[in-house]
Amino acid sequence: MNLYGHKQNADELLSLNDVTIQASPEELRNTAEFLLHCANSIEKDSSWEHEHLNDYLKTGDASSDIVVFAQ
Repeated sequence: MNLYGHKQNADELLSLNDVTIQASPEELRNTAEFLLHCANSIEKDSSWEHEHLNDYLKTGDASSDIVVFAQ
């Protein structure tokens, strides 16, 4: 697994050693559901490329996001 991220208001993609998630129990459950959804999608569709948590949850929140890419 590789981890990447952006500084706020920056376009440069940075390689990360670790990720810290500050979230409520509901947000963590939604994120876990999203990750399972992505894993299932990768297994079912060899052309699956990526998906955004905010798109999956339909939040419209652009302040932060988790993007999963197939390896």
